[in-house]
Amino acid sequence: MEEYNTVMYNGINLYAYIMNSEESKIIEEFRGELLALAEKLKLPKGHTRDGRVYEGRFRNNPDYSIRYKEDCGYYVTQGERGRYSFLLGTPTKDRNEAFYLIMKQAIRFSSYSYECEHRSEFQNKWKDRFDLEYDSRKSHFEYTISKLYESFHRFDEELILSFTWYLNSKYDQDVWKYDYENEEFILI
Repeated sequence: MEEYNTVMYNGINLYAYIMNSEESKIIEEFRGELLALAEKLKLPKGHTRDGRVYEGRFRNNPDYSIRYKEDCGYYVTQGERGRYSFLLGTPTKDRNEAFYLIMKQAIRFSSYSYECEHRSEFQNKWKDRFDLEYDSRKSHFEYTISKLYESFHRFDEELILSFTWYLNSKYDQDVWKYDYENEEFILI
């Protein structure tokens, strides 16, 4: 039977690992930088009791915990009801990679709120531009790509390919492609 409340890495349960004072200091500074970038980007307020979607994730909480251990690096345990796993790509000793992975997920979760807050505006623009059924994913995919580019000054090609595939998945042939110059998905 699978153990609850465990995330094993090199024989150590990192879910239960208690950081020492130096590791705690490193991770608090790291969380502060994440929060500062999220504030700078003005990520939308989500529907959470903690305020903005990312604020609850950047604090130490049992369902999404950003941690650091000197010999394995930065990692995030996530889950609920006793079943936990690592955020994809962690643990990593590369601080920049960890920062990117965590921000990418925070931006992506915030993009759902962004689309919901602006849905009527997006639907009206959609009617004027496209002869297809409204697809809310287009707006939140574009928001995610745009905010990542604004933050890190590069396009995440793998993410763009994934989003393009999702948009095209309900059609018999590809109808969408990403326009890098205008930072939006356009009809082929």
